[in-house]
Amino acid sequence: MKKYKILPKEAITHFFILIMMLFIILIIIDRCMPQYEKWRQENNFLNEDRMKKMSNIRRKDYPLIELRRRELGTEGTKKKILVIGDSYIEGEGSSNLNQTWWRQLELELYSRGYYNIEVYGVGVRGASTYNEMNWLSKTTLVEDIKPDLIIIGYVRNDPEIDDEEGKEIIKHTESIDYFKKDKILKIIKQMFPNITYKINNMINDKIDKIGEFNDETGYPYYLWYDVITNEKWSKKYDEIAVQPLGKYLNSIEIPSFVVTTPDKINSKFEKWYQILSLFEKARIKVYNMYSEFKDIMEKNPDDDNTKINLVDGHPGTLYTKYYAKYVSDILEKDYPQILGKKGEEKIEYPICINDWVPYDLDLKEKEEKENYAIYTIKYPKHALTMPINEEYIKISLQYPIAIQEINLKGKTLKKAKIYITTINEKLGYDDQTMNLIGGQIGNNETFQVKDKSRITSICIQADVIKGKDLEITIKK
Repeated sequence: MKKYKILPKEAITHFFILIMMLFIILIIIDRCMPQYEKWRQENNFLNEDRMKKMSNIRRKDYPLIELRRRELGTEGTKKKILVIGDSYIEGEGSSNLNQTWWRQLELELYSRGYYNIEVYGVGVRGASTYNEMNWLSKTTLVEDIKPDLIIIGYVRNDPEIDDEEGKEIIKHTESIDYFKKDKILKIIKQMFPNITYKINNMINDKIDKIGEFNDETGYPYYLWYDVITNEKWSKKYDEIAVQPLGKYLNSIEIPSFVVTTPDKINSKFEKWYQILSLFEKARIKVYNMYSEFKDIMEKNPDDDNTKINLVDGHPGTLYTKYYAKYVSDILEKDYPQILGKKGEEKIEYPICINDWVPYDLDLKEKEEKENYAIYTIKYPKHALTMPINEEYIKISLQYPIAIQEINLKGKTLKKAKIYITTINEKLGYDDQTMNLIGGQIGNNETFQVKDKSRITSICIQADVIKGKDLEITIKK
């Protein structure tokens, strides 16, 4: 009897060839995609580092953002503006806190000639109007800072209220990593990190848009926003948060207002923002920039600077600059008594490092003079990597200024590269591009800065023994 082969050798060979070709094609596609997974890891590092910093310096009752040279208790004749909010104030996902909108507000006012201003930021991830009301009315925050103006930043999840244990009363879904569920999916994720990241996000987005309430996970985000702005919840929000806030603000002799800081456009946003009428009923002034913001969004739908990075949707430098301009316009129009007179001459900003990543650099000032500054750091074990795929540290300037040279010196320093980020003068803000100014070999090297742009941060990639001192000299 004649035997028939169910699967000829040729077919098996062709099948495995096709599988290998598909595997290679997927590898190539994954490598050509944006580095989502590396950015996700970077984002986690940034947020952990920021929390480490804040846990060391944050006050127990309220989350004051204490940048170097902007600590609490500084006395002087300057008018003080207190900006209160959530992660938009804390700077979640940001490697330079000077790019948050409350810091940009001070710089924008300075650019307009209002030098008699200091802006303080108080905020933490997930804070709601209820939290902000408690910081103002039940702690020594106002007494400590003595602000001349209070600005409350409103983000669309601010009507959320937690219970006494700090758990959300109305639960919402969190993003799920579906490729961590079993060993095979984990292996696939390791082989195709960027493809799987994109697929995972698409699944979560789909669930957010078409999902339904679940007893375990709560509401998908889009439904959740509907719930926390509906009539029933609005009454609770008004009673617990907005009315007490209005009562407190109207009892003190400090001007104050609420301003929205949108980061997306959506057909439901105007409905969600209707809850702002509660503030007006509580006699709290409200400025809603959403209509004007839509124009910015529509003109820059794919701009890299609309968000902090590829995987973090918090507002990027395009938006934080816009918020600062919008609020500055409000202050000029409605609160001129706070700003005072414009300076007759443009001031020259000093060299001053006020923020750095990672936090354990242990940056210390040796000298800060008019035309130069010297700092020492301890080179850390862990550092930033994106977008250059090399470990580096980042030190940020309080004021964007032009610099002529940077010197690095250290006994264990073998070689180094220096990158800078600058204000893109055509755009009017830091476009987050890292520009290489040079690489050197040796333990005492000077880097000339040919670019005369205003520098926002200095990024150093150094071959030096971890934990050993590195001296940085910056000259104008």
